[in-house]
Amino acid sequence: MAKLKKFLGIWIFCFSLSHFAKAQIFLNGFGGGSLHWPGTLNLQLGKYHYTIEEVHFSSRSLEFPLYYGFSLGKEISASRFSIEFIHDKAFVPPHRFVRVRKSNNSQMPSGTCFPFEAFLSRFSISHGCNVLVLKYAHRFFAWRKGFGGYGGIATGVLIPHVESQHFQGKKSQYEIHFPAGMIDWIFQWKMAKALSLVGGWKVTTARIVHAHVVGGNVSFWIWALHGILGVEIYP
Repeated sequence: MAKLKKFLGIWIFCFSLSHFAKAQIFLNGFGGGSLHWPGTLNLQLGKYHYTIEEVHFSSRSLEFPLYYGFSLGKEISASRFSIEFIHDKAFVPPHRFVRVRKSNNSQMPSGTCFPFEAFLSRFSISHGCNVLVLKYAHRFFAWRKGFGGYGGIATGVLIPHVESQHFQGKKSQYEIHFPAGMIDWIFQWKMAKALSLVGGWKVTTARIVHAHVVGGNVSFWIWALHGILGVEIYP
């Protein structure tokens, strides 16, 4: 029995290795845009703590630096394993009103509304709300003429460039936050032997904890819906 288990283990390992060796490498790049869900921010500024609701974000995907992404991986039968990077952005409009759900500041009590600039003159993740994930995708259908569809799930980290300003005080830095997650649905249309057109939708989420801002820190979840279009090559 021990010899049989050893034989089966070696066979499964060799079988998996042979399939991986036959895998097709792919590289794709894409552009597009994103829409962010309104969020709830926990903001610590000095001795004051605020929970702020109805905070809206603008992605400005068509303004420089542009929205983009790429992935590199291997396709084995109907499965894909890849590493993916997305460069997104998120700006909070300073003049838009937000709701204070909780506050220990008597000048800005709970249940009131203020423009966001009452807390920070400027807050953005504007040189990259960067998502870096490991992704698994499965091909759910493949029609004639090279048209197919993949569903994917991924996990990784968010690498944001957090920028804040209040009056003359400014602060900006890259940080790393965990976890980040993504699901997507991608369509593929093979145009040539080594080239495909790809497009589809992605939903990303990430938790930002105690990101540094002028005078304190901020924590929140950020959610986004992405629409993408690009090309894929097979080296």
